[in-house]
Amino acid sequence: MCTLIFVSVWHGLWPGYMFCFTFEFIAIMAERNFILMCKRLLGCDLQDLHAFARVPLMLVAYVAKNVILMYALIFFQLLTWKMCWKFMSSVYLFGHVTVLCWILIHYFLFQRRQSWRAHSKQE
Repeated sequence: MCTLIFVSVWHGLWPGYMFCFTFEFIAIMAERNFILMCKRLLGCDLQDLHAFARVPLMLVAYVAKNVILMYALIFFQLLTWKMCWKFMSSVYLFGHVTVLCWILIHYFLFQRRQSWRAHSKQE
């Protein structure tokens, strides 16, 4: 996170840079959550899966990650708040909604379930 903050300040204090680098950080968090979810659901690392299961899963993850990061890089070119908002509203905040939904799904499916299990074991 510190690296992304430094890079955004290095490029300038334009809102587009701040959006881009903040969104990249959030996308990286969502990617980590996806990997953790796959490990918990499948019970093993992705590399341990058979190729018939691993290749489609990795392909979907690769495409999703690149779509989200390309969405973030558009802000790098737009720079001003007015242009960024015009773009975001034209695609109905697709990237923001997608990443937010993914993080919330991961939280409600895994984080709350773990805290609920720990709480029920204590009783």
